[in-house]
Amino acid sequence: MTTATQTPAAAAEGHIDPAALVASVVPVQTRSERPTSFDPADFGVPTGREVNWKLTPIARLAPLFVDEAGPSGVVSVEVSAPAAVEQLRLAAGEAPRGEHFRPEDLTAALAWQHEAEAPLLRIPANVELDEPVVVRLTGTGGLAHAHVVIEAQPNSRGTVVLRHEGTANHAQNVEIIVRDGADLTVVSVQRWNDDAVHAASHQARVDRDAKLTHVVVSFGGGVVRVNPSVELSGPGAEGRLYGLSFADAGQHLESQVYLHHKGPHTVGDVLYKGALQGESARSVWIGDVLIGPDATGNNRLLRGQPQPRSHRRCPRRLDPEPRDRDGRHPGRRPRQRHGAFRRRAAVLPAGSRHRGRRGSPPRRARLPQRDRAAHRHPRARDRAHRGHRARAGRGSPGVSASRACALSDLTQDEAHRVEIDGVAIAVVLDGNGDVHAIGDVCTHGDISLSDGFVEGETLECWAHGSAFSLKTGRPLNLPAYEPVPVYEVVIDGDDVLIDPSVTKATA
Repeated sequence: MTTATQTPAAAAEGHIDPAALVASVVPVQTRSERPTSFDPADFGVPTGREVNWKLTPIARLAPLFVDEAGPSGVVSVEVSAPAAVEQLRLAAGEAPRGEHFRPEDLTAALAWQHEAEAPLLRIPANVELDEPVVVRLTGTGGLAHAHVVIEAQPNSRGTVVLRHEGTANHAQNVEIIVRDGADLTVVSVQRWNDDAVHAASHQARVDRDAKLTHVVVSFGGGVVRVNPSVELSGPGAEGRLYGLSFADAGQHLESQVYLHHKGPHTVGDVLYKGALQGESARSVWIGDVLIGPDATGNNRLLRGQPQPRSHRRCPRRLDPEPRDRDGRHPGRRPRQRHGAFRRRAAVLPAGSRHRGRRGSPPRRARLPQRDRAAHRHPRARDRAHRGHRARAGRGSPGVSASRACALSDLTQDEAHRVEIDGVAIAVVLDGNGDVHAIGDVCTHGDISLSDGFVEGETLECWAHGSAFSLKTGRPLNLPAYEPVPVYEVVIDGDDVLIDPSVTKATA
């Protein structure tokens, strides 16, 4: 595969820098490795075998792969905006067009090439809009290309809503730039007719202490593919990516989300929800997260939950520089290629049920515990003590049982890693005040479960999303299919005693 990356100015002049061409026979493994180019010829028509197209109905998107400009007026545009909003037109190479956007696939490159003058919506510096900017796009049939630039200048605040209706074969780019201290919300609503085909690439950059809230809502269209990519480039940048979809019979709704923590002390939340009804309804959601080498501080990921009969890939934590136990990601041993963690998609067949996951509340990924008990209020520790004493096993502990930890070391709904006689064990204090002990190693990826997430009576692996029952050790979802051991717990005063040589019998 030959890939190329070139500047907007070079693309505008029709030149390709030969030094930018990179020949490779290794398939693209991660989102960060995808080639970019402003020239459609550098991509070729997708076959469906590419990693970013393999869950997309290529045949139905065929009208968007044609390298020709559609007739004018296919999509009418009506903008309702406060007077303070600046509306301009930008030629290729005219800033800020192309300041951040780099096409990653054929449809994005075609949309760039065939949009002679890209509309710019700019919220001036220090301006706070008292009402949203609403852009109504109505398709009348045929092929249409668009490249839209949305810029929030320093310390501005506002909301931009893109509403898509009617019918069209629409290839669209949305370039979003959130400058220092700005707070921008972008909402893209797809309510196309059933015969519409829509492929959109949203790429955003969030600068120092700025915040972007990006929302994708898809209710209509035959094939709708909206792929947001957000780079948190400045210190203190925040990106919150939310999505909602409802696929009816014959519809394909897709979003491939990419969140790049590039700057230090960035915060990112991702939550996508979907529902389906009717025969052949289909939804796809893929999430990728890249933690850059300079992204120190608090990085958090709030993950959306899979839905029945949908295709999903859990968010991947891509960490090019794994840390040791004294670093930011203690105890995590990466399984990586080219510095990126890999994840296999979990495909759920029609009528399947994802046990223990549907309807569960969103969770925020937490950093592995670092003596959190020391920071709890004394009364909270006392309540945990009393709760466990009420549930403690009666009688003397077993002769071979060893002290694992103190009750005061445990934090509710979090896992605590201990090691007894060379056996790693995750000790969990659940919300009901019960203590559980299960094997600390995930049976799918050789990952420490104590760095995962506790929800009710389950412990979920942080790396690949497999959830295990705290009572039985059984996996409740793919990709893990083998159980982890469960150990008896005895409470003796303030001590948690566990015998690692004896596993708990479960039905």
